[in-house]
Amino acid sequence: MIAMSTTDRPSSTTLVLCGLPISNYYSKVKLALLEKGVPFREEEVGVAGRGAKSEDAMRDSPLGKIPFIRT
Repeated sequence: MIAMSTTDRPSSTTLVLCGLPISNYYSKVKLALLEKGVPFREEEVGVAGRGAKSEDAMRDSPLGKIPFIRT
């Protein structure tokens, strides 16, 4: 069963969950957001071509750790 994020719901402030969907840590954060009903969207970071060391990712997570949440 694949859980769907709340990307279809309009929101004034939406969190962005950045990371690799295959990561257990990513899944834990996603599950917590879904259980609490927090609106968020997902963005893959750490994938070939869009690595965790990209300038955008380093700006949001200076240590290069993933997953992270962009507000």
